[in-house]
Amino acid sequence: MDIIKDSDSGVMAAECIRSMMRKQQGLRPLTLLIKHYLMLKGLNEVFTGGMGGYAIVCMVMSFLQVSTM
Repeated sequence: MDIIKDSDSGVMAAECIRSMMRKQQGLRPLTLLIKHYLMLKGLNEVFTGGMGGYAIVCMVMSFLQVSTM
């Protein structure tokens, strides 16, 4: 958990992710699957070189957008 004072970017990012999840039904399960896989491999912590949750959501959303074209 990150605590940031006097910034609403986290709230805006959460709203953006909620909106993406409404548009793409597969976003949530695929994101959870990738996050679990990265956790098993020790690649889920940004400060140790892994991928953060927001980056994973964006990557999966991009994949879903390209694959549905």
